[in-house]
Amino acid sequence: MKIYGPIFSWRLGISLGVDLVEPAPGYDKICSFNCLYCQLGTRSEKTVKPRSFGDFSDLAQRLKKTLQGLKPKPDYITFSGVGEPTLNIDLGQIAREIRKTTDIPLAILTNASLTTDEKVRASLEEFDLVVAKLDAPNEALFKKINRPHPGLDFEDIVSGIRKVRAPVAIQTMLFRTKDLDNTKPEVIDGLIRLYKEISPRQIQLDIPSRPTPLDKEGGKGEIERLSEKELREIAEYVARETSIETIYYQPPQPAALEREALDLTGSLKALLARRPVTILEASLAFGVDEEEVLKIIKQLEKENLLECFHTEERTFYKLKPAKGQ
Repeated sequence: MKIYGPIFSWRLGISLGVDLVEPAPGYDKICSFNCLYCQLGTRSEKTVKPRSFGDFSDLAQRLKKTLQGLKPKPDYITFSGVGEPTLNIDLGQIAREIRKTTDIPLAILTNASLTTDEKVRASLEEFDLVVAKLDAPNEALFKKINRPHPGLDFEDIVSGIRKVRAPVAIQTMLFRTKDLDNTKPEVIDGLIRLYKEISPRQIQLDIPSRPTPLDKEGGKGEIERLSEKELREIAEYVARETSIETIYYQPPQPAALEREALDLTGSLKALLARRPVTILEASLAFGVDEEEVLKIIKQLEKENLLECFHTEERTFYKLKPAKGQ
């Protein structure tokens, strides 16, 4: 179980990540979905059975030590990483242990698939914010976009989200491909119906801002990303129709963090193992000059440890899976 970041989140501000899961060798992630747009890759250890991911007795103290070196304090400690965090059977106990060491709010990013399980919902009550995924208004589109484990039912998941007693935000990823489009007016209206049923604290409209398996070199792949204008107009429509606060993706414009001396190489590798990152994002996350990050990036490239992804505007780096994975 690893701590990574902090990163600048467009929806949560400064976020320090906690990764509670670890995929089996040969897989990019462990999840109950295998979403078309997933930045982690296509090789999903697909499961719906929570299990233990090892000893967590020192996690809270490691987190406390990390927080001591951060200024300002993160806005959230966020449970997310290389898979679905609710697959960790110890989720609730881990959250309780962390609460003993800090007053920073806890958030979790979940695909909501296991909210059908009463025990999982009880664990989610330990969080100040549950960010639950909802990308489609019906079973057919759900299966095309999220490619779920065959044991999952769309209506059961929606019902499970409604039963979560912690504060909930709904995140929807909006995009188009040649075969599907969840930005069509009739799809948005279907989502609005579900937003009203669930009545979350907030709706978060996202786009695949990072490289996905469907992107080709140069960023011109099968996924078509909405323009800022299109996304804003949809957000305004959703807010108007639901009377629920609706925010949408905008590239964060943060001020640099201050932090005590750290193992920059180790911290950068931990971040790159979990998501594609630009040099600018890494420099802002760790409060260092871009040149310092670039120096480490070049060394990691020399050691053949990095994958590089180019979009039309940015270059992303991600750590290659370890040998045997």
